[in-house]
Parts: sequence; structure tokens; C-alpha cells
Amino acid sequence: TFTCDFQCQPWEFCCWLALLLLIQFCSALRVSYDGNALKIDDERRIVISGSIHYPRSTPEMWPSLIQKAKHGGLNAIETHVFWNAHEPLRRQNYGGLPVWLHNIPGIKLRTNNPVFEREMANFTTLIVDMMKQEKLFASQGGPIVVAQIENEYGNVIRYYGDEGKQYLQWCVGLAESFKIEVPWIMCQENDAPQPMIDTCNGWYCDQFQPAHNNSPMWTENWTGWTAEDLAFSVARFFQLGGTFQNYYMATSYHFNGSKICFLGNADETNDAVINFEGIMYRVPSWSVSILPNCSHTEVYNTAQVNTQISVMERVLNGADDSKEPYALNWVWKPEHFTHIKNGSVKHSNLTANELLDQKLVTNATIWSTFQLIQFGVTKKLRYE
Repeated sequence: TFTCDFQCQPWEFCCWLALLLLIQFCSALRVSYDGNALKIDDERRIVISGSIHYPRSTPEMWPSLIQKAKHGGLNAIETHVFWNAHEPLRRQNYGGLPVWLHNIPGIKLRTNNPVFEREMANFTTLIVDMMKQEKLFASQGGPIVVAQIENEYGNVIRYYGDEGKQYLQWCVGLAESFKIEVPWIMCQENDAPQPMIDTCNGWYCDQFQPAHNNSPMWTENWTGWTAEDLAFSVARFFQLGGTFQNYYMATSYHFNGSKICFLGNADETNDAVINFEGIMYRVPSWSVSILPNCSHTEVYNTAQVNTQISVMERVLNGADDSKEPYALNWVWKPEHFTHIKNGSVKHSNLTANELLDQKLVTNATIWSTFQLIQFGVTKKLRYE
């Protein structure tokens, strides 16, 4: 019997490659998807995952973060492999893509464009080969049990037309060429070509209807609202048949027991009284009550989550506006460029040997452009 916890890891071009990994070491596994749930060694499993992005924490923090996730009831960890982190420059408004792609002649991003597809295939192949060499896929005895390619392409495919559909087919062919022997998914893509599994990203996915009558998978549960509402959305998702849910970012929610009954009330204002097996239960508005093992004992209701609430209060500024601003002491911060050589800046996050158009590169960051004379050569740089 498969007893290991498992861990989910989406890799990202813009989060374009995703992997689900086991936290603990296990022997080689057979991983499949039968339309109802993930099957690990032919046993259907419920996945309750959380996102932990390794570039956004130090390696020293990883063991503690993973352990806290396990203690919180998660059996999976999701992470991204950031293309722009492994082949910098840093992310600006490129959704995780390296900005240097912009400089390649003839390139068009995320569409049926041979130049872009060549670069995407180079990076993806490099990462997958590294995973294979370390025997990280489940079929090799490793922790990876699910993979994702592309990310939320359904949000933009209408702008690409037929070229976008051809690009999706190319992504499927690239993914299958790796022969990693685990299921592949595409999130936010209701027209995902088979055998890709389409999944949901968002605040509420309980009404999500995937293609091909599959059981819903919720790969990004955006956790940026009240704990009560978050608990309701998760309980409602599983109540209506969901089998895979990932908190974005990591938090926890779990129950022990072989069977669970959910009593849900989706009315936003009125409580409900539900007769379940001859016993009356009061379910508050916009909440779900949970009965482990379908017993007659309600142990949890999502409206009763204990949370700390911070209240912000606006108060008048007691400073003297006629004096204080003029008393501020501004100091010029020097920028020394003695470490620049041959057109590259050590420890900088953006360099180029040509002047790039600010408007074409990003609309989110203000860039300053300048020329620097060094060793008798003019170097054009962009400095963030």
C-alpha cells in the first residue's frame, strides 16, 4: 500500500511546467488518472497540496517549510521552476519569461513561432533531463507524480487564434516526448488537447466543470481572503466531487478518517436546517459542516474558523505640515560602477549590449538608460 505523503511542483516558464512530488522517499510507483482521481499504484488518492516556491526562500528554510506543511495536514507541495531565475534576467512584466527573449530576432512569445518554441524546448528539455538524471520521477522511484506544461493559456489564447491552438498541440507533443510516465496537466485551459488534464485556478472552483467528464482538479486556490471563506470554498470543492486541491500559497486543512460527509449551505445570508438521516443540523450561511466517517457528530463548520482580525484606523497626522517637510534631510546615494567590465555588471539583474525600448520591455517598471565609457568602448546598459 502506498503510504508516502506527496508533494506537488509546477515548473514555470510563466509557471509553465508543473510537478507533483512525494515528500518522503518511496519505491517506484505507477501513477495514472482515471477521470475520478489520481491513482498511485492503482489506488485513488485525495491530494491536499500547498505552494512553496523555492526561489522565494533560502535553502536553509526548505526543510522547516516542508515539515510545517506536513504538520498542517498537506500531503503535497507545489512549486515553480522559474525560467527567468535559471536563465536570468529577472522577472519584470514577462510572466516569468527571461527578458532576453525579447532581443531574439523573429521571436513571438507563447505562440506557434519556431524561434520561441526552440528556446522553450531547450530549457524544458534541460530541466526534465536533470530530473531524470537524479531519478526524481515516480516511475524511477522518485517524488514527482504529476507534471504541468504551459500555464493559464486559456486566458490569452483568443489573442492568438489558430496559431495559439497549434502552439498548444506543440506543447502536448513536447511534453509527451519526454516519456516521464506521469500524468500531464494544463491549468485554465478548457480546450486542453488530450491526454492533457485541464484544471482550475482561482478563488472558487467548486463549480468548475473540466472537459471529458473528469473529476475537478484545483491547482491554484488563491488564498487571499478570509479564513472562513477559504475553508468554505475548499470544503465545498471536495463536497461536490473534487479530488485535488492546492493552496496558493501554502496553508492547511485536513481531516483524518476514511469517509467524510459534507453538509453545505451556499446561501450568502440565510442559515439552513438540514435533515440528515433523521437528525436536524443547523448550517450557517455560506458554510460547510463536516461529519467525519459520516457519523452524527459535527466536528467542524467552516464559519467557525478562529482567525485574528486586524483593524486599521485612520487618524489625523499630528505633524506640522508647514515645518516637517522642509526639515527632511535628503542624502544622495552614490552608485559606483568600478566593477563593470566588458559590458557585464557583476551582481546586477539586467544587462544588455544594446539600448532596449522601455515601452516594449515592460509597462510596470521605470527604467533609466545611460551610456558608460570604459576602456575606450561605449557600453549601453539598462539599470533597474
